[in-house]
Amino acid sequence: MPVNKPVETNTAKLLKKKTKQNRVKINLLEKDAKMLKRFCKINKISQATALKKIIREYLTEHLTSYAEEVAKNQLGLFDSVQTNIFDEIKKKRTK
Repeated sequence: MPVNKPVETNTAKLLKKKTKQNRVKINLLEKDAKMLKRFCKINKISQATALKKIIREYLTEHLTSYAEEVAKNQLGLFDSVQTNIFDEIKKKRTK
């Protein structure tokens, strides 16, 4: 049975954002491969789509906590200890 695909016009091609894709190869144990196949069958998605979703969710969950840690450390530059250094310089100049 032929599937009707939407016809792309020239303007649709111009509006698409070009994205780079990287090919990744992973080896799974048989048990993990079976779990992935069951997951895909239940959710009616392909294995590639399932892996992309799983990886994206994992990274967004774990990278947000990492980003917060970095931000907290960088904000330490503006602590009172840092400003005290500048106060000491001013005091030495006034003496």
